[in-house]
Amino acid sequence: MLIRRSLLVTSFFTTVCLTGTVGFASTKKASAVCRGPDNFSASQIAHLQALMASTDPRDSTFLRDVHLPHVASNLIQLVTADSVCSLALHAWTTADTLTTPPLTSLYVIQVGPMYDAIDAQHSGGEYSQHLVLDSLFNFQAPYLF
Repeated sequence: MLIRRSLLVTSFFTTVCLTGTVGFASTKKASAVCRGPDNFSASQIAHLQALMASTDPRDSTFLRDVHLPHVASNLIQLVTADSVCSLALHAWTTADTLTTPPLTSLYVIQVGPMYDAIDAQHSGGEYSQHLVLDSLFNFQAPYLF
């Protein structure tokens, strides 16, 4: 009888431990929604800053057409808060239902009160797709760069 009880107790503790391990593994944080600073994000920020400083009327027209405001270069920043990037990701998947597989992360650059969300997973050769979102994360315009 002692052996049977110890086997039952051992089975019970094994089940509890395995269940606890599985429960613990499922609470781990998934990969970050925000893409962090790197050469790509730096080049995108530099491009936006150059557009803001440009005196070429075509650049002003481009900014107007994609709904990006003229702002000082210090108001162009890479977003690193996953809460903000999650809102941008949700807006992206609502606006773009054709991207397969769906996006799981993106670069988000704040341009004054607007956001420039960039698909880093599906580039079209040398170009990446951008979606401009307003301060409430409503879709404004797409563009390629």
